[in-house]
Amino acid sequence: MSRQQIPTLAPAPSLSRRRFSLCMALAAAGLAGPAASRAQDAAKRPPIRLVVPFAAGGTTDVLARLLAEELRAVLGQPVLVENKGGAGGNIGAAEVARAAGDGATLMMATPGPLAVNQYLYPKPGYNAEKDFAAINNVAFVANVLMASAQSGIRALRELIDRARAEPGRITYGSAGVGRTSHLAGELLKAAAGIDLTHVPYKGVAPAMNDLLGGQIDLMFDNLPTALAHIQSGKVTALGVSSPTPATALPDVPAIASRLPGYEIESWFGIVGPASLPPKEVARLEGAIGQALQRPALRQRIEALGARVDGAGSQAYAAFIAAEQRKFKQLIASANIRME
Repeated sequence: MSRQQIPTLAPAPSLSRRRFSLCMALAAAGLAGPAASRAQDAAKRPPIRLVVPFAAGGTTDVLARLLAEELRAVLGQPVLVENKGGAGGNIGAAEVARAAGDGATLMMATPGPLAVNQYLYPKPGYNAEKDFAAINNVAFVANVLMASAQSGIRALRELIDRARAEPGRITYGSAGVGRTSHLAGELLKAAAGIDLTHVPYKGVAPAMNDLLGGQIDLMFDNLPTALAHIQSGKVTALGVSSPTPATALPDVPAIASRLPGYEIESWFGIVGPASLPPKEVARLEGAIGQALQRPALRQRIEALGARVDGAGSQAYAAFIAAEQRKFKQLIASANIRME
């Protein structure tokens, strides 16, 4: 090929070098425009305050902090976790319900504040059926039924047989009246047709201490916090409350395999004030879904014994409504009251 035939990338003679550079810069700006606009939009937004309506250190707090870390990267804006515990989650929930609907205040929701407390407390400070906008569910966590070594109970069938033979003799502890660990026991009593004696505590730790010491026979607890005690052999896992066995305890049966229909899991999702505009719900829903698809976050959540969800705002809203109906009926039928 002659020198004259060699293709060239130089600007055409009619276009000066300065004009050519300007065109290239404008073209690059056009391509980067949407991304730059999104970055500028995120930079203008205030930090997101993610309220955890419980003290630091529990499963709710741990999951909130894991999610917040990924959301910062996805949204390009700060996400700050703030613990607002008290009254079974009512104090933090009431604060979020009253917040402005600008997306700056969200809550890591659980069954207590969203599906239980309204039917237990005479004045929780908010209406769980009307005051929140469901954004996205994050994860499900199974509860596990454990027996103390001193109880001699080694299987669910053995527990049911003994409870029927000695009504009210077997005790089960919980983290407090109306907590998931309490309601799981009441649901077990109803499903199996047995009578167990409930012993409420002020939190999981004192209940677990008495289970390990043999002062109580049984206890339900979230799988992440119970796992170490089960793996050490200090307590015996009789069953999990999820529809199928948990990945972290593959050899422990689902209670539903013995008592069909038994299911009561803890769930952890993001809600905001009811005044949150649909456009903002969609933005946050998408960001949470994107964060939950990141392998690093999924692996860290699953390592806790949790099951990642992220089904979206509509599915989450329908699920919350179903949970509210279920717990309202359970609390009424078991005549559960705050003591």
